[in-house]
Order: sequence, then C-alpha cells, then structure tokens
Amino acid sequence: MGVMKETHWFIIGFGCLLFLAGCSVPLPESGSFSEPGLSTTPTSVLVSEPTQSSKLQESVNPPAPPAVANVPQEGLYLAQPGNPLDVSIPDGMILDPGERFTKIWRLNNVGKEPWTPEFSLVWFSGDTLSSRREQALDAIVTPGNSIEISIDMVAPVRPGKYQSNWKLRASDGTLFGLGPQGDAPFWVLIEVVENQPTLVESTKTPTPEVIVLVSAEIILGINDELDLDRGEIVNGEASDLILVQNAENGFQLNPINGSKISIFGSNEPDRDECRSSQFFTDSIGLIQSNEVAYVCYFTNQELPGYASLDLSTMNEDVLNIKFTTWAQP
Repeated sequence: MGVMKETHWFIIGFGCLLFLAGCSVPLPESGSFSEPGLSTTPTSVLVSEPTQSSKLQESVNPPAPPAVANVPQEGLYLAQPGNPLDVSIPDGMILDPGERFTKIWRLNNVGKEPWTPEFSLVWFSGDTLSSRREQALDAIVTPGNSIEISIDMVAPVRPGKYQSNWKLRASDGTLFGLGPQGDAPFWVLIEVVENQPTLVESTKTPTPEVIVLVSAEIILGINDELDLDRGEIVNGEASDLILVQNAENGFQLNPINGSKISIFGSNEPDRDECRSSQFFTDSIGLIQSNEVAYVCYFTNQELPGYASLDLSTMNEDVLNIKFTTWAQP
C-alpha cells in the first residue's frame, strides 16, 4: 500500500449508520452527520454495508461518523504504517460480489499523545464498504507503540475496483492519519470479480424496463429547494432537498417533506442498487473537494433515484447536482 496526501474532501454522514478500509488514498476532509431527523448540524454515518448491497442491513445499526475535525497541533497526533500496514486484505485482493471480509491495519503511534479508547477509527472518503462508519479503539497506545485495528466489511455486488479511505479521530475531534503532517488516510483497495455464470441464471425473470421520469442538471444555491419529481427549484411541500449553510459555515444537503437519502459512494449506482440501500432522513455534510459523490434517494412521492454531487463547486457556495428519478416506485 502507499500513503497519499489528501486533497480537500467531503464527508457524507448519517445519524443511524452511515457516506463506505485497506491501505490509503486521500479524499475529502472531515465531515459529520446526526441522528435521524432534520438538523442543521451534520451527523454521523457512512452507510451500512456497501450501499451496493443490502446484506449489511442485517448487521448492527451504523454508528455516526466523525464530527467536524479540529485543526491538529503540530506533532500532537501522528500515525505511521506498521510492519506490515496491511495485516489482512492486501491492495488489489480479488473478492466475490457480496463477500464478507475483515480488514486489519497495523499502525504505530509516533505522535506526542497516547491513543485511548476515546479515539476512533472513522470512515474518511471513497467507497462505503462497512456498515460502521466509526469504531472505538480497544486499547491504550502510548507513543512508540503500535495497535492492530480491524473492521468488518462487505464487497459490493457490482464487479469493479473499490477503495475505502479511513483515518483516526482523537477524543477532541481531531482527524489524523499517516504522513509527516498526519493528513494522509490509510485505505482498503479491493477488486470484485463476478462469479462464473450458472444454469440457474438462465431461468431468472427478465428485469423490467427502467423508465426515467426526469433527468436534469441543476445548480443549487444556499437555501434553494429542489423538487426531484419534476426537476425544478421550488419552495413548499413539493420540494425534496434543500442546500443550507450551518453556523460553522459548513454546507449540508437536507432531505425534506418526507424524502429520504442514502450515501452510495464514488461509483454511479443503478436502480436496483439504490432501491436496496439503507435510507435516512438525516442531513448530509458537504465539504469542497475535487471529487464527485453519488447518493440515492426516495422522493416525497416515493419514487427512487440517484444524484451526483460535484463537490468542486462548493467553494462558490453552490452545488452542481445531476439527478435521475425513475418512474417506478
């Protein structure tokens, strides 16, 4: 594996769960989420098993991901790759669709402060491969010592390469990882290869034709409300999403009027993957980065759909969103 410097990043979070571990790759900077219900403060997430599969829904409710990170003091919290860093699941390991696995990293504490059980492993960016978005450490790790951190994950159902990036969160909310500045995440990188076809597949019922109700691209400003059933910026009971700015000058995308949302990750989902996702009414915290994030949703008319969020536009206090709503519930 390697250590990479992160760019800016976004975190999408949920209260009940939660916006997706191996070696490393950078993405958004810290984010946050909250318990179900509309709130102006993002709460935790990242999404039950890979949102691409519904298998993780049988596991424990996903805890909330990291709160907004504090700026770390120089050298206070630093991690270094152990020998080896990847105790299990090396980079590029091939897995079957929906296969369960346990990722284990070995990390050395090279900072000035001990890591305690009040510290947590937290999902940072990339694909959502675990039903947990944070997990407390189970030991005290003094400077100069190491720890093996494990978390259960599930491979997505769609073939392809997937990467999930993680960091540590200190008891004061500071997010940190690898590298001289402690700003690079560590990750899990896998490849999902479809099983060999069987005779049973030839007897499957053909998938019904997917009918698109509306597909559009819209730029949302602060406090703009979007109707996903008609593809219009409106105000009132017909709207499904609203873009808001919280007290900390962070940005949130809030489902309203009974609509629901689910963080999918960095890959474009299809209708079946969206319909099998775990949905919430929590707000999603957004942070400017050069990434595109995908979410699934159910409108207040109970119609499924998905949207891509261009996070590079957040530095202009707007969000470029492309979305597709399907006609069938």
